Amino acid sequence: NYTSQAADVIEKIAAAVSKNALLEDITREKQKNNPLFAFLHEDNEYHKYYRLRIFEIKNPGMYGDNIMPFCLFEAYFLY
Repeated sequence: NYTSQAADVIEKIAAAVSKNALLEDITREKQKNNPLFAFLHEDNEYHKYYRLRIFEIKNPGMYGDNIMPFCLFEAYFLY
């Protein structure tokens, strides 16, 4: 289940990876047996949200006051 702890971990890892992409592979390897980091794997249900957060962090203010573009919304909620 998605918890506030998982949300915090996703947010922290997304922020770190947005600055240094190599950290994703390092973290995935070090935390391979930790279910809290399962979102680092493409087959995890929260992986697309994690990728979206990296994109948002790298592109601050891209949306302005608008709702996120439908293609990103669709990628997170429909898959």
